[in-house]
Amino acid sequence: MRIIGEAKTVKDAGFSTIMGLAQAIGLDAIGADGQEWRKWLGLPDTIKIIKQNNEVAEISAAELTPYMTLEPGQTFTIPNTILATYAGWRAIDQPVLKQIDQFIRGISDPIKKWMGNDPQRRAAIEFMIGYHAEIAYLEAAGFHVEQLTEPLTDGGQKLGLAESFVVRMAELSGGITGEKGVLAGIYLAWAHGGEGLDSGVQFISDETFVPYDWFGPSTQTVLSNSTNNEISVGTNYRLGFTAVKTCHSEYMKPCVTSPNGVYWFTDMQSILDPTPGGAKAINYLTRGRAYGKDASFQRAPLIINVLPPGALGTDAKKMQKARDLHIKPLQSILNRLKD
Repeated sequence: MRIIGEAKTVKDAGFSTIMGLAQAIGLDAIGADGQEWRKWLGLPDTIKIIKQNNEVAEISAAELTPYMTLEPGQTFTIPNTILATYAGWRAIDQPVLKQIDQFIRGISDPIKKWMGNDPQRRAAIEFMIGYHAEIAYLEAAGFHVEQLTEPLTDGGQKLGLAESFVVRMAELSGGITGEKGVLAGIYLAWAHGGEGLDSGVQFISDETFVPYDWFGPSTQTVLSNSTNNEISVGTNYRLGFTAVKTCHSEYMKPCVTSPNGVYWFTDMQSILDPTPGGAKAINYLTRGRAYGKDASFQRAPLIINVLPPGALGTDAKKMQKARDLHIKPLQSILNRLKD
């Protein structure tokens, strides 16, 4: 089994019930089975609760309900891992790559240094959609960000990157291991998305595809690139943070997003504009060749507009510093692009 991501310890963090904790961190305590909190909350063997007569009682974890008032000062663990990937680098055709190369040569040395002084085309495109800046922002928020960059293997069979993403979601959320989930959310930066619930996401990097409903709880799903193996895929519970930058990705929302969560999806009718620069940047990259004139575009926001400093119990001060260090330079560059 692959290494599982990280949880976070919380102690007396301003909540008095499990319901209150779930709302504070964006997760769902109830879910379809009424017990969703047990899939993601790490508990001590015994818990102290405050009864209606204000007496403190000690009960077992099995006796606890999400509505009981908790004695302050107890320690719990909650999910703290964001699974992220960028899978769009083959979406740009060769003439556009030349334009991006020209853009790299035209920017100042300080910005080159900020980009890591890497003129490779993939790095340039990742920069222009804000991927690395947003990863840095999520890490400053206090999340452990796991970036999926290479396909996984299942029983010796190499999976596609898209399949690997939903399998890793299942692993991190306890759907395969049976352990408490540590998956707090997902960040999928730029892949193809199809229209319709029976469609899904195509990871441009290796042309693999998974249906939208594979991102939600789904057990014993046959993977297309494996030798007919069956394996759990998708999150074992709905997540507190979901940012999915693919066309029509809102079809995925009911499968993956907690009612208490923060999220961004491209709506069901729109084509994703993958850069925070909006129409300016997409026109710079494609010159309108990629889509017809009647296409309806929806701009992808920066993560800071989805997850403001301090949301979901995050570290507001560190996020503000990350905004100034990583996000503002990106905005400055994108503002220089012309329609």
